[in-house]
Amino acid sequence: MKIYEYIDVFTYISPVVLSIGVILGLYNYKKLDKTNKLLFIYLLISLLIDFTARYLGYVKANNLILWPLLSILELLIFSKIYQQYSKKKKLINFLFGIGALYIIIEIIYVDTYNITEYQSYSKVISSVFIVFMVLIYIFDRINEELKSIKSNLYLGIAILIYFSLNVVLLLPMNFLINEGSNLTLYIWLVYLIMTIMFYSFLNYLIWKSGRNQRQ
Repeated sequence: MKIYEYIDVFTYISPVVLSIGVILGLYNYKKLDKTNKLLFIYLLISLLIDFTARYLGYVKANNLILWPLLSILELLIFSKIYQQYSKKKKLINFLFGIGALYIIIEIIYVDTYNITEYQSYSKVISSVFIVFMVLIYIFDRINEELKSIKSNLYLGIAILIYFSLNVVLLLPMNFLINEGSNLTLYIWLVYLIMTIMFYSFLNYLIWKSGRNQRQ
C-alpha cells in the first residue's frame, strides 16, 4: 500500500474508535465520575466534529473552520478536568482565558477560505496550554503517593504526550495543507495514528471506570 492509502484507512479507523468510546460512555454514564464524564463528552464532540468535517469536505471541499472550534472545545474540557485536581485553579482559569481569547481572535480574523494562505495556530496554542495544565497538575502531585490519583496521573501523562506531539507536528499548518510531498503525508499518518491511540486510551479509562463502579 502507498502512504496515501494508509492515511485513507486510518481516517476511517478514527470515527470507529470514537464511536466505541461514545457507546461505552453512554452505557456506563451514570457510573462514571466527573473526569470520565468529561472524557466521554470530549469523545462525543470529537465524533460530531469528525462527521461534520467529512460532510463539509464533501459539500464545500473546505472544513478548516472546524479546526479552531475543536481547539477551543479541547481547551475547555481539559481545563475543567484539571480545575478539579490542581491547587492552582486561578492559574488554570488564566491559561484557559488566554488560550480561548487567542482562538476566538483567530476564528474572527483568519480567512479559512484562503487555503493557500491559511496558517492556524489554534491547535498549537490549545495544546501548549493543555500541556501547561498537565504539568501544573503533575508538579502539584509529584510528592504524593496516594493510590486514588494514580489513574489520573496516567491520564495526565497521556494528555501530556499527545498534546506535546500536537505542538510539534501541527505547527507548520500551512505547509501540511498545501505541500503535497511524501513528508507531509507521513506527518499526517503519524498524527492520525497518535490520535487513534489517544482516543483508544480514553475509551479504556471510561470502560475501566464503569467496570469498577459495577464491582
